Amino acid sequence: MPIRVLSASNDPGLAHSRELLLLDQGCEVKTSLSKSHAQELIQSHPFDVLVFGNSLTPDVCQELAKDFRARNRQGKIVEVHLAHWDPPMSQPDAITIGPEELIAAIRDFAEQVSEPSDQDGLVRSLPRVGLNAGEITCPHCQILLVMDAVMDSITKVQDCPNCKKAFLVVNDPPVDPCLS
Repeated sequence: MPIRVLSASNDPGLAHSRELLLLDQGCEVKTSLSKSHAQELIQSHPFDVLVFGNSLTPDVCQELAKDFRARNRQGKIVEVHLAHWDPPMSQPDAITIGPEELIAAIRDFAEQVSEPSDQDGLVRSLPRVGLNAGEITCPHCQILLVMDAVMDSITKVQDCPNCKKAFLVVNDPPVDPCLS
């Protein structure tokens, strides 16, 4: 599955170049040229990585980072800087100079998001919900959700589309009554 990237910038030329670079690397890319558009995209699309261009102000980066982290705790933030001595604009997971460093950071993140991680027990601390004939109930807001795809793994971290909180879906293999 390709890594999903939101690229935020105020410079249309740089944003377009970055989008082409990321698309060439196999990423799914959405580009935003304004804070309000980036906020809309964060709320309406799942992203693995948020990239801040150096044309954004620290205030905009901090606000977008807060929105992004609230929606996707496992998501990563990359800031593109002009020089290594530039201070961070938010609390990024990586700061990059140039396209090679950006691609390297996104590849590293792609490896981390390909499987649910259990760093610091985050997955273990999530509420567990059993999959029942393709349906689950959010343990936070109690809304009934229908899974739109067959789970090919035993567990999956899921964000509720209603309350935006995460939980762990457990797909226990069927029990054969003849073996019990």
